[in-house]
Amino acid sequence: MLKQAENSVKIEGILSEIDLKTGSTTKNGKTVEYIGGSIKVRVNQALNGENVELDIPVYMFANKLTNKGTPNPAYASIERVLNEYVSLAAVGIDKADRIRITGASIRMNEYYGQGGNLNSYPRINASFVTKITDLNKDRKS
Repeated sequence: MLKQAENSVKIEGILSEIDLKTGSTTKNGKTVEYIGGSIKVRVNQALNGENVELDIPVYMFANKLTNKGTPNPAYASIERVLNEYVSLAAVGIDKADRIRITGASIRMNEYYGQGGNLNSYPRINASFVTKITDLNKDRKS
């Protein structure tokens, strides 16, 4: 019997860019509010023996309410990023927030584009972001 592979992504770095928006749509005659978009996280990563700086795009999406009609904690987390966190693009590297993303996953983003061509690429999806206030105290092994 095959076993499902673990698909868990953890990212720590500087919040580089925020491109999140709120909106709403109609589903089964009801208005559904949501928040979604992407952020970029700047990390230092060793590649081929060299330390390089990378901006990792992370896609985020959540409805405001769960299927049971209760507040969605993922929405609150993403909304906090939109309204309270500051990015490197907005304030520079010295004042930008350091963040941690845990529980993210890599999924395939697949769709048919113009001309009927299948576009397929991996994408990091996350719902929860926390601010790192003290790099030494907050660091977890």
